[in-house]
Amino acid sequence: MCCVDDRIQEAAGQFVRTRFSPHFFWYAMPGGALAVNEHGALLLPALQVAVARGIKRIALINHTGCAAFPSFADQQEELQAHRNSLLNARALLQQEFPGIEVACVLLRGPWQVEEV
Repeated sequence: MCCVDDRIQEAAGQFVRTRFSPHFFWYAMPGGALAVNEHGALLLPALQVAVARGIKRIALINHTGCAAFPSFADQQEELQAHRNSLLNARALLQQEFPGIEVACVLLRGPWQVEEV
């Protein structure tokens, strides 16, 4: 699950194909993990379908410069907000889907991958 921002689609897809599988269920919402935190009830049906189809892993992918997040005073504040969002979303998904691995990824700058 990642943000809809077209700037990150290639890097996000490459991460998922490399880290997990060349075949995956793709779901994008503005803000990535932020959408899980703010609209989880709306997203759960889609994730339930994916889990029912046998997925074992969910990748939550956020990126710096995301328009779904508020403005930040500095880069450190932005990075911490993304990390908090990713970790909170992972906790929600692990509670809803016990046994499913949830990877948290932050794409930074020119799409450097940071696993959180």
